[in-house]
Amino acid sequence: MRRLVGFLVAVVLILGLLALGDVWVRHRVQTVMADHIQSKVPGSTASVHISSFPFLGRLVVSGTVPELDAEVHGATALGLTFSNINIVIHGLKVSNSKLTSREVVLQSIDSGSVVGDITQSSIDQLTGVGATLGSGTVEVAGVTLTPIVGVSDGAVVVTLPHLPAIHIPIPRLGVLPCVDSVAIIPGALRVTCQLTELPPALANATLKF
Repeated sequence: MRRLVGFLVAVVLILGLLALGDVWVRHRVQTVMADHIQSKVPGSTASVHISSFPFLGRLVVSGTVPELDAEVHGATALGLTFSNINIVIHGLKVSNSKLTSREVVLQSIDSGSVVGDITQSSIDQLTGVGATLGSGTVEVAGVTLTPIVGVSDGAVVVTLPHLPAIHIPIPRLGVLPCVDSVAIIPGALRVTCQLTELPPALANATLKF
């Protein structure tokens, strides 16, 4: 009986150490990936969360990560500031040939999306309109209007009744490779990009953990 108990305790300890090691590797890869994103988007801060357990075991067997979520704050380009850029990736595939060298090479994805919020203050500075953005509305000179918004030739087009259309060129960032749709939310302009491949900031990235 004592031998059985000792054996079970040993098994539990081993499994616990393996789980701790798995969590450590996942945390390390998250940190390295966030640092990599920051290097590709100067001036930004990033955080990454990987949804996968076991993480290392799944990489060894199938070379996949079910879901990855990255948050990028403070990205600025072409006079526009993004308060937040959220990247969600499903079915991330990596090369597991370099795992013994503690390297993960990102290869492809099943699908994903990017949502970015452009601050109202940077839009005001760029356009000089001085409008207040609400939930699907724009307030100009104390008058609340419901505009038509769309995307054309890489720019967001905001059309207000009886006023010239406002064109806002959207910069292509390493974490925001496209703009498919746009919406007006309180205090920001929200742009969305649907992904079929890794964004440039992560494409073929080698992450050494």
